[in-house]
Amino acid sequence: MKISKIYCSEEKIFEDIVFNKGLNIILAEIRNPENKQKSSHCLGKSMLAALIDFCLLKKVGKEFFLKKNPKLFDHFIFYIEIMVSESQFVTIRRAVKAKSKIAIKTHSIGAKNYRDLPDKDWDFVGGFEKSKKLVNDILSFEILPNHTYRDTIAFFLRSPEGFSNVFRLPKYLQSNDVDWKPVVAELLGFKSKNIIVKYQKDKQLDSINNELSASVENEYETSMQEERLKVVLSLKIEEVEKKEQQYDSFDFTKADIEKPEILATEIDEKISVLIKDNYYLKNKIEHANKSIINYNFDLEEIKQFYKEIGIYFENQLNKDYSDLIQFNKEILSERNEIVQEMLKEYNKIYEENKITIKNLNVQKAELLSYINTTDSFEKFKLLQQEITELKTQIESIKVKINSIDIITGLTEKKSRLETEISNIVVSIKQDFFGEHNAYIETIRKHFNYILMEILGDAGVISTPLNKNNNIEFIPEIIDMNTSQVSSKDKGTTYKKLMCCALDLALLATYSNKKFIHFAYHDGIFDGLDSRQKNNFYNIIEEYCEKYNIQSILSSIQDELPESIQKTEKIDELKKRHVIVKILHDEGNDGRLFKMDAF
Repeated sequence: MKISKIYCSEEKIFEDIVFNKGLNIILAEIRNPENKQKSSHCLGKSMLAALIDFCLLKKVGKEFFLKKNPKLFDHFIFYIEIMVSESQFVTIRRAVKAKSKIAIKTHSIGAKNYRDLPDKDWDFVGGFEKSKKLVNDILSFEILPNHTYRDTIAFFLRSPEGFSNVFRLPKYLQSNDVDWKPVVAELLGFKSKNIIVKYQKDKQLDSINNELSASVENEYETSMQEERLKVVLSLKIEEVEKKEQQYDSFDFTKADIEKPEILATEIDEKISVLIKDNYYLKNKIEHANKSIINYNFDLEEIKQFYKEIGIYFENQLNKDYSDLIQFNKEILSERNEIVQEMLKEYNKIYEENKITIKNLNVQKAELLSYINTTDSFEKFKLLQQEITELKTQIESIKVKINSIDIITGLTEKKSRLETEISNIVVSIKQDFFGEHNAYIETIRKHFNYILMEILGDAGVISTPLNKNNNIEFIPEIIDMNTSQVSSKDKGTTYKKLMCCALDLALLATYSNKKFIHFAYHDGIFDGLDSRQKNNFYNIIEEYCEKYNIQSILSSIQDELPESIQKTEKIDELKKRHVIVKILHDEGNDGRLFKMDAF
């Protein structure tokens, strides 16, 4: 899969960009001397990667630049032509306007213009999800066949935000590890099934541990308590049976005692049910109160800590922390609101039950007072009261035993889960450390070779297990003078280089497979010294030629390597169509979109 062409319905505002199969440069020329020192020039250099992603059916929100400006872009329709193979191309049509249908057409020759093609002549015109599925079927990747092309495309469309983490893409920053680590594992040639199952089992275990922590502190004490309760229950049942025998054989001289007796028994049963309900409600209320969490995180303390240890706290890092803090606050706030609503409902029912129990006791007392006219009636009343109290105690004990049985069941399930997880960890270790994996070995060789050629230091990709026995993906630069991990890999510039090295390593490794064969890197030369720029450019040329890779680079002219920065070299690259798009700061004609900055 390579990008062949991108064009638009508004061709006077957005000119066609035709890409070649190898090296492509999007060049931003700063012709106005006053703009030389600016860090941003609003030419649209960084927008092109986002636009390609949009055309490749990325799901976008209202903050996406085309959606943020509906008056400017709602009438725009974009087209992207993808080369699937030398004899197969596919064009995707996507309009900016909401709820517009996607159109798809396959063809055998590239560089087509389908602006005026009516819907009936497209192979498919339909909804967003069906369109993605059809494109996925057309591409038919051999790498990660169980995933869609959208799961991996972001590795090869790196904008400035995409360089913040080598393996964890921006779209996964707020996601759980299970959402992205299996994808990375498969991308590196590993099996992901056991990783996924491990995370699923961990989640189940966490749930059980939460239930147990709210119910019991000591497993031994719980077992002993259950045995005690069973003994007490047995004795209480024997006692109530004796009392009931006395009750059944009780003799009364008054004939109208039967109805009050039945009514009193029914009231006792209602009271018993309500006492049982309130026992459960009380436990729920206590558990809910304990689960309310206040999230306090002082970002200023983190900044001060970085300052004290002498490490610069980057703006991007500040933004990442702020976004993470805001995200956690919103989640906890929503969760606490739900718990508060539950508490309110539990307390309401609990108090209503207490009032009902009180009223039922008054009714029972009135009924018993009716038959409290003789000594015999007094004895009956006392006997009935004792039976009721015993039955209430028996029900309460049964509830407690049932709760302990639930705890015991959870404890047994926890033990089984822990055993299963241990076995899964063994399988993960076998997958990652025991089996021969030709793919990861090749990827590591390329990664190391690329960084050695650019920096003169070794590049390493490690896949250790963390303290929770979950896989980690760690890229590092090894200082060849000290043989120690270099601090270079913590800097933004070198992190960007490691991202590019990984992408090229993946493309080279899978160059003979049906997979992605292009990479878009925005501003890759920014921040590198002259030698590193030249080395990196040589590597890109080498890999494009040797592994049939399409590389798309965007750069300001002043940041280009010295070897191609001179006017005569730029002219040569233009003639060879290596420079496929020129942007400049001399008016709107120099912008990606030939209009005022937006």
